[in-house]
Amino acid sequence: MPRTLFPMVEITTDPTTEAGEAAIRSNLRHLLWRLWGTTGSVEVDAAWALYKALYEQRLSWEDPTPYLSQVAAWSGPDANPDEDEYRTVRDRDPNDGIDISLNWNDISNSDWVAASNGYPEPVRAHLGSFYNPEQTLRPWVGVLVYLLTDIQFLTE
Repeated sequence: MPRTLFPMVEITTDPTTEAGEAAIRSNLRHLLWRLWGTTGSVEVDAAWALYKALYEQRLSWEDPTPYLSQVAAWSGPDANPDEDEYRTVRDRDPNDGIDISLNWNDISNSDWVAASNGYPEPVRAHLGSFYNPEQTLRPWVGVLVYLLTDIQFLTE
């Protein structure tokens, strides 16, 4: 099935490269056309500036992937169920045919070590888009909020 909103980018599209920026800008143009009916350069530049600022904010955190060093504590005595990363994923409609469970048990320590060394594929195979060490998903969420909550979009 073709992707409707993000056909030009992947979870690993790097916004710090020329090709990555071009792909993201192309996808922003696509989103602006689908949601606002425009592809103006001012709107694309504003959306790109928002994406880039959110991306840089994610990378500026001291440790954007704290779970990589905390794997052993997740099921141990230090686990804190009040923190998001320790919560179980709840399937609100288990009869809809969509499996959203996460399989933590099949991820070995060597998978986590490989991920912390820049090879996230083994972990991503188990966790899918829940695992995003590239920090590219949250900036897209911010862009979508920006586009979907614009007063002109809401009142048309």
